[in-house]
Amino acid sequence: MESTEECEMANHGEKDDVACEKWNQPKNVPECLLLHLHNLVWECYRGRREEDKEVARYIFRNASHLKRATFISLMGSVGELENMVRASSSCQLVFK
Repeated sequence: MESTEECEMANHGEKDDVACEKWNQPKNVPECLLLHLHNLVWECYRGRREEDKEVARYIFRNASHLKRATFISLMGSVGELENMVRASSSCQLVFK
């Protein structure tokens, strides 16, 4: 049986939005993202925030083994996510 790692990214309200105003892209892509991330679960994706879009683009561009990205309580454009370039051609997007 194949082992998968799950990454949960949760946004817990406006208070956390202030604390995380600016996302800084790492200088090197973490190995776990490059080689081991199979499932991404992102709660309360806020596609209207540029920082959220930047993080999503970064993950999609670098997660070469990503099989499924699930967005729960999506607050943004599905089309934007669907049109982002993904390193994994087999990655399925799920919206709940």
